[in-house]
Amino acid sequence: MIGLGVCPRQFRSTMILSGVLAAPFALTSALVVPEYWNPARVAVFLAGPEDIVFTFASASIAWLASVWLLRHRITLLPRPRRMIWRYIGGAVGGLVVGGISCRLGGSPNTSTVAAFSALTLIILWRRRWFWSLAFAGSLGYAILYVSVLKIWYVLVPDFVAQWNSRALWGPVIFGLPLDEIVWAAAFGAAWPVFAMYLFDSKLLPAPGSPTPR
Repeated sequence: MIGLGVCPRQFRSTMILSGVLAAPFALTSALVVPEYWNPARVAVFLAGPEDIVFTFASASIAWLASVWLLRHRITLLPRPRRMIWRYIGGAVGGLVVGGISCRLGGSPNTSTVAAFSALTLIILWRRRWFWSLAFAGSLGYAILYVSVLKIWYVLVPDFVAQWNSRALWGPVIFGLPLDEIVWAAAFGAAWPVFAMYLFDSKLLPAPGSPTPR
């Protein structure tokens, strides 16, 4: 709600749409619970309502962070059929990369980060002018996510017990698992880039800047 309140009006509808498109990916929580973490949830059917809310909010905020930091104008030319096929392709591709990583012995978070990174790099190869969007989303969302997570650690000292310590990479930064910081940076880069690709969007350069090729 706070994000919607501070979001510029011209980005509000795409912020909500970004969250709606991400919400089905909450079902992938079944791949990391309880091996990676095991939070308390109201109800679970593959995914709990908390997973859906978290996924919707994360995607919305990552999108907002990227466009807010860039301050670029954005063109949106969504084509429903193309959007559906790109959405399916990105979802299947991410699951394949994550699955391969798991088969090679990667932890749940390692596999998730690998899937995000592969998706980001493939889209950036096709849309090289999205690099600034990926960087802004990664930085903005990671800072916000780490700040919120740190607050939870302070308010609920046992919050860290929700993670399976055996599945974590080990190092901590600012008292937080490195896994979560890297996950936030990878997601913050991947989702805005993927959403822009789905929307068939372009970043309009500042006056006097060359048009990206």
